[in-house]
Amino acid sequence: MIGIDTNIFIRYIVRDDDKQASEADKLLKSCSNDCKALINQIVLVEIIWVLKRLYKYPKIDLLKILELLLCNEEIEVLNKEEAKTAMLQFETGNADFSDYYLSEINKSNGVSLTFTFDKKAAKSKNFCLP
Repeated sequence: MIGIDTNIFIRYIVRDDDKQASEADKLLKSCSNDCKALINQIVLVEIIWVLKRLYKYPKIDLLKILELLLCNEEIEVLNKEEAKTAMLQFETGNADFSDYYLSEINKSNGVSLTFTFDKKAAKSKNFCLP
């Protein structure tokens, strides 16, 4: 297994630097069931945040990218089930993907309620304003 940083996936998706996009292609195409690419929680959240905030990707495209990352057999996503549940909540909710992912990871670790000052996140059943 190899670890992949956010910027590799961003270059692969956005293709705004030909040289780095080519290197990202080679690296990701070298992954297989025997040598998977690991996406940890921070990288997954950063990918969506960068694409949304910096590149202004619409939610529909972010959902497609999440689905592709979560369904790819050559990619291992930490807390994958929590990410899938968060993706479904993000699809219909108003909060950021990172909020839903955080609450699902917390839930899987025995947390019944996550407190936040984020009013959009607080509308989710897993969050509460203090």
